[in-house]
Amino acid sequence: MEQERKKLTEVVKVFEELIEETHLRQEMVKRNYSNDLEMMVYNLNKLESQEKVLKVNIEKPYFARIDFQSDDLETKDVCYIGKIGTIDADNKIITVDWRTPIASLYYDSPIGATSYIAPEGKITGNLLVKRQYEIENRNLISYQDVDSVSNDELLKPYLSSSVDARLKNIVSTIQKEQNQIIRETIDQDIIVQGVAGSGKTTVALHRIAYLVYQNKDVIDISQYMIIGPNKFFVNYISNVLPDLDVEGVGEFDLLEFTSNYLGEKIKLAENQDTPITKYKMTLEYKTKLDTYIEHLAELVVPDTDLEMFGFTIVPRNEIIKLYQKASMDTVYLNDKVERTQMSLVKYIVERQEKLMIKANSYIDDLFVGEKDLKVLTELSKKREQLRNEIKNKCSHLLKKYFKVVTEKTTSLYFDFLDTITTYDENPLWNNLKNMKKIC
Repeated sequence: MEQERKKLTEVVKVFEELIEETHLRQEMVKRNYSNDLEMMVYNLNKLESQEKVLKVNIEKPYFARIDFQSDDLETKDVCYIGKIGTIDADNKIITVDWRTPIASLYYDSPIGATSYIAPEGKITGNLLVKRQYEIENRNLISYQDVDSVSNDELLKPYLSSSVDARLKNIVSTIQKEQNQIIRETIDQDIIVQGVAGSGKTTVALHRIAYLVYQNKDVIDISQYMIIGPNKFFVNYISNVLPDLDVEGVGEFDLLEFTSNYLGEKIKLAENQDTPITKYKMTLEYKTKLDTYIEHLAELVVPDTDLEMFGFTIVPRNEIIKLYQKASMDTVYLNDKVERTQMSLVKYIVERQEKLMIKANSYIDDLFVGEKDLKVLTELSKKREQLRNEIKNKCSHLLKKYFKVVTEKTTSLYFDFLDTITTYDENPLWNNLKNMKKIC
C-alpha cells in the first residue's frame, strides 16, 4: 500500500508541474502573439482547455494499472491507465490514455498469454498484473488485483470519476460487450438497443471520445456530430463531453439540425399514432421517396435554353454536355449542379464579349419599326438588364434555371405528397384529403 501511495504522490506532482507549465505557456502566448489576435485566441483556447482537463484529472489521475511483458522485449510495460495520457518533462510516460491500444488489455484480457492490436501490428505477450484503484481527491483509498473485468462494470473505474452524477448512475450496468462497441473501428455502422438506463448514452459518448482520440490526425473534431431527441438531452451531452476530453463536437436537437442544414424552421407535429404515420416510418415509404428523388434528377436541366428576354445565352445541348460531365465525378445532385454551374460560369466568361455584342444586336432588332415610346423605354431597360446579367456571369439566371435544387426541402416534400400516388399506390392515400397536414 505504501508503495502505491508513493506512486500516486509522484504522479500528482507531475500533474501539478504540467498545470504550471501550461499556465506559463499561456502567458508566453499573450506576449508572443500580441500583434496577432486570431493566433493568440486560438492558442490560448487550446492551452486553457489542456489546463482544465489536467485540473479535473489531477484529483484521480489514473484508475487502473497493467503490467505487460511483450514476447519481443525483455523489459515489461507498467501502464497506469487514466482518462488522459500524460508525459513528464523528460518525455517519460506517466499515465496512459484509456483509449490507447495497450489499454484495451485491461478491459478485454485475463491474466496470462494475450495480445493487442497496435498501429505496427499484433503485439503478443503476457499480462502479468491487472489492478484497479479507488482514488478520491488525490488520496489512495484502496486497490485490488483482478483477473478479468467483466460483470464488475468494466468501464466503471474510469467513468465513475465523472463530475456528472447522472453519468455515474448509468455506468453501473456497463458490460464487457459494450467496450467492444466503444472500440469498434470507425468504418462500422452501429445500432445500440437497450432499455432506459441501460447505458446507451454512456456507450455513445465514450465511443465518440474513443474515435476522436484514435483519428485525431485524419479527422477534425468539427466533423463529428451528435443529434439528440430534445434540447434537454443535448444540454446533458454538452456538459458531459468536456469531462471526456472532447470539445468542439457539433451537438443538435432535431429542430436545430433541420434549421442549420436545410435552412428552414420546421415544426414537429404532435404524435399521431395512425396507419399513415406508421407506414411513413417503413423502408417501403423510403423507397418511394428515393424514386421521387430520382425523378427530380431527371428534371434538373429544364427543357429550355439558358435565356433572357428570348435571347439564348447558353443552348440547352451545351448545358446537357456540361451536366453529364459533372455527373461522372459525383453522385450527389447538389454537387452535380454546383459543378455544372461553375462550368457554365467559365463558359460565359470565355464568351462574354461576343455575348455582349450579340445581345446588343438582338435588342437592336427589336427596336426596328417600333414607335411606341413605352415599348422603346422597356426595350432600353431590357438591354441594360441583359448586359448586366451577362456581366455578372448570369448568377441570377443560373440559380433560377436550376431551381429544382434550390427549392426548399419542405416544398419538395409537399410536392412529393401532392403527387404521391405517382410513386406509391398504397390504398392508405386514397382518402387523404390534405397531405400537407401529415408531413
